[in-house]
Amino acid sequence: LSHHITKAAARERNSALGLEDLTGAGLGEAAGQWWLSSRAEAYKPNAPHQFRVLYGGRESQGGELIVTFDEQRWEWSTTSIHEHESVRDLERAAIRAADQETKLNSHRAAITGAMRNSGPMSKSDIETASGLRQTDFRVAFAFMVKDQTVQRGTYTTSAGHVRHDGWVLRSGV
Repeated sequence: LSHHITKAAARERNSALGLEDLTGAGLGEAAGQWWLSSRAEAYKPNAPHQFRVLYGGRESQGGELIVTFDEQRWEWSTTSIHEHESVRDLERAAIRAADQETKLNSHRAAITGAMRNSGPMSKSDIETASGLRQTDFRVAFAFMVKDQTVQRGTYTTSAGHVRHDGWVLRSGV
């Protein structure tokens, strides 16, 4: 049996249809068993399609699945909605971690560039020369201290005073 759904339900992506989304009086109440499918993501030509499927019956049986269908290979697979969301969350976390690592490496490069070919510098002079925001600088600099990319050294202030708490790049960096 195929039936129409409301316009509001048709516009919602990433949410499974429910019996209340069927048009017409009393159809949801009359259905003894059902299987409602909707796209889980927008249509993409020449790509596998994902559908959310909500199934159930009067005896309280039911569940929700993601069905992936590859029309080019004519293959399909099913995944529980919980497993699908867990995998999607892990993928998002991996992307965030990769983005953070790229950003950290960029900030480390800015600090290294600011310190290269100069003698010992104060932390505030390094921050200014790097051009980084204070929070970005502090995080990257802390990693560089921890892995000993930067080390303490002696430096002379702009007023000509010798200080023993400056920072230099480790040799070979």
